[in-house]
Amino acid sequence: MKILLFILALLPLSLKGQLFYDFEAVTTEGWIFNNPGRWECSDDQPLSGERSLHHIYDNIESGVDIAALPVDELQASLGDVIWRFTIRHGSDPSSSNNWGLFLAADAGVDHLCPGEEVSGFVAGVNMAGYDDTLRIWKCDSGVLSPVITTGINWQTDIGSEGVASIVITRSPEGLWEIWVGIDGEDPLHAGSGECYEWFDVSLLGICYRYTSTRDRLLWLDNLSVEGVFITDSYPPVLRDAWFESGVSLVIVTDEPLSSGSLQPANFMMGDPGVHPVEVSAAGTVTRLLFSGPFENRVSHYLVIGSLCDGKGNCSGEVDTVITLSIPEWGDLVITELMPDPDPAVDLPPCEYIEIFNRSDLRFRHLQLSLTAGSGVTSVTVDRFGPGEYLLITGSNCQWDDTSGIRVTDVTFQGTLVNSGTTVILSDADGNTLHGLVYDSGWFNDKLKSEGGWSLEMKDYDYPFQDRINWSYSVSPRGGTPGMPNSVQSHNPDNVQPWPEALYALSDTALSILFSEPVNAGVTEARDWELVTAITGSPKKNSSRPYNGKKKSGGQKGRITAVSEADRLRREFILSCNPPLEPGVLFVLTIPETVSDYGGNTLERNSAGTGIASLPDWGDIVVNEILFDPLPGEAEYIEFFNNSNLVVDPAAFFVSSLNEQSGDTGKPAWLSLIHRSLMPGDYFVITTGRESVLRCFPESGRMAIYETAVLPSLPDGGGQLLLFTQSCTLVDKVRYNALMHSDILSGVTGISLEKIYPSAPSLELSSWHSAAGTSGWGTPGIINSVFIDNHGSGGEISLSSTRISPDNDGFEDILQITVETELTEVVISGTIFSDRGLPVRHLAQNLTGSGRDIFYWDGKDDSGLTVSRGLYILFFHLTGIDGKTMHFRKVCAVIR
Repeated sequence: MKILLFILALLPLSLKGQLFYDFEAVTTEGWIFNNPGRWECSDDQPLSGERSLHHIYDNIESGVDIAALPVDELQASLGDVIWRFTIRHGSDPSSSNNWGLFLAADAGVDHLCPGEEVSGFVAGVNMAGYDDTLRIWKCDSGVLSPVITTGINWQTDIGSEGVASIVITRSPEGLWEIWVGIDGEDPLHAGSGECYEWFDVSLLGICYRYTSTRDRLLWLDNLSVEGVFITDSYPPVLRDAWFESGVSLVIVTDEPLSSGSLQPANFMMGDPGVHPVEVSAAGTVTRLLFSGPFENRVSHYLVIGSLCDGKGNCSGEVDTVITLSIPEWGDLVITELMPDPDPAVDLPPCEYIEIFNRSDLRFRHLQLSLTAGSGVTSVTVDRFGPGEYLLITGSNCQWDDTSGIRVTDVTFQGTLVNSGTTVILSDADGNTLHGLVYDSGWFNDKLKSEGGWSLEMKDYDYPFQDRINWSYSVSPRGGTPGMPNSVQSHNPDNVQPWPEALYALSDTALSILFSEPVNAGVTEARDWELVTAITGSPKKNSSRPYNGKKKSGGQKGRITAVSEADRLRREFILSCNPPLEPGVLFVLTIPETVSDYGGNTLERNSAGTGIASLPDWGDIVVNEILFDPLPGEAEYIEFFNNSNLVVDPAAFFVSSLNEQSGDTGKPAWLSLIHRSLMPGDYFVITTGRESVLRCFPESGRMAIYETAVLPSLPDGGGQLLLFTQSCTLVDKVRYNALMHSDILSGVTGISLEKIYPSAPSLELSSWHSAAGTSGWGTPGIINSVFIDNHGSGGEISLSSTRISPDNDGFEDILQITVETELTEVVISGTIFSDRGLPVRHLAQNLTGSGRDIFYWDGKDDSGLTVSRGLYILFFHLTGIDGKTMHFRKVCAVIR
């Protein structure tokens, strides 16, 4: 580089030349044409002076005519290049009627149009055939990519009668700028861009494409090129170098390299040195491909044997140090979204996505991919420094009235659905950098939900939190694109992740879903453990949930592979060997190194699973209902796995039943994803998970799941039906407000709990109000009124000698167990006061099984709680052979 500067300092002024054509002479001497005789220096409507270069051929069919000028001695690497020209196009531009001025090109005159085998740079309109915007394009072997988009619509801003004066500059470092003046006005700055590439150019030329009725409508005048014009006697100079991936390196020289310089042996990277396996070049850009990845965020040493151009000018050995800077998980993050810009507040009515560089690295020449819904947008970023913002928006959006916003010139392919979608930011290799599943319905703000307000991230240090780290913008403009968010605040992630769902996809594959994205340590298969559960599955009527923490039975499986199934690192697929056996319960232990992005380790690092089965009637039951929540809060329904089986909640739906019409309501699926509901596990569904956790802070939060819809739960009462996906009924519940304890002054916000999961769901005595000491509800944990059903083994036994029906969760329910050797027995049971008056008929000629359980909630037959005192429980049993038995027990009611 120092040598180059020294040479520049010695360049005589005479070498800094200028080509200028005002076309006042009659001749076109020095120009070359693909079709001679179709252009002339004409006095027909000249743009300046008496003559202009004018297309004069009256064609009976469509055509493409090219006029070109040699510029093979132009050395763009030795100084600024300035192009000036004036042009008029007497037709509205289209894909069939357009023009393009190749500022510099490497092909002959017959190929000086986009689509041909030509490389160079072209200024024009409709070169890509899709709009009328004036642009500067890079053309690489006929393929166009924009360098500058001016925002000037040729048809509406200049028109078929207008004359445009255009000035274009390029610096040796590849900075392009353009100025445009219309109808004699001074040119104004219309755009800038960067393109470090250059080609071994030979011609400048105008390409005119027209239909048979639109020929003879192009004029060119006052064309000049200023720059350094010399015969090339200097070797190529290394301008720039960077890694575009862990195995790919890009180097940029000031002129194209010869084929001899493009041999792999000419390049060596690292110590000990390795040669690339492939070298390819396009103009001044050379790509080196290596067999193995280099270490990220480390400086690497590149040695080049020599740099030679096509004219035989060669340098000596060239070396440089290059730091591999590739963004990793969480370096570049999405910090703001505008999914619903209409009606606009004070920003352009455009959808946009804001990206922020939260790392301390300066990334160069990034190829990013932004996925929004089903659309994928490719984004090229030349430089992206620490603390900088980048805005991705539609190419037709105008942000001129908003200063300081860096907007990419891309056509946004995605759709930011107002109700929510998944947005993923990834690198060129498809590796996810950041993403989120957003929902504008996260926040109860009816005004802002109507549109015009962006969603903003609160704390950039914890980018993988969900809704708790996002909010509607509070900026008076409706959003803060390209600048710090209006809701920015300290909002650390203190919530531990947990395994939200584990499911056996087959006997050799498991799917595990975490509650939030987790780190890369999850993919080490050797750190996982899969064992069978303790011998003997949890029994039906178990009082505690199966949470994957039971002791191992010692029979081990093996996790052989772990792969990401979710680009946000929430779901993973585990391959296991030997295969899982049906009917066997398993415990999966997750590596202790797994954590979320905030460093929080798992709240629970084990979970149960097994091959899912379909249960029978009563195996999966409704165990708790909150049908009358506090104002503004959410209802919920709790289910309990009362079987010895692993079941999948996604295989069940619950529906309400209209008792008058007999019609069932719209089904509500318990889960939209597959899960393992283990024996003794609880599963709660609600439309407002945060509401339930707020109202019942001691609940089992890992068993509470949000769903889009619940069946109708009228405050006055109703029925619920639980079906399998094959429409097999497995439980039925009838509930109403009168089932609550009569000592309560109000029942709003109080759930109905089953006194025991196996208790008949249709029996009113199976239900009781949740205790006040439990917070009036126990979603996801054992019920506050739960009674253990294991009796003492006598002929008649009581769970206690007293009952205290005051709804405090202690001895509110009396369990009565009647055991007999009689089979096919008929049972009648009555409770009497101490004066011998019957107060409650528990059973009247019911068929028994030999061991039967009854419950008393301290109420008489009219539903009123009895007064304090002693009560006599009398049971009369009659066998099929006529043999009878009588039992009496005394119980005290205290209040």
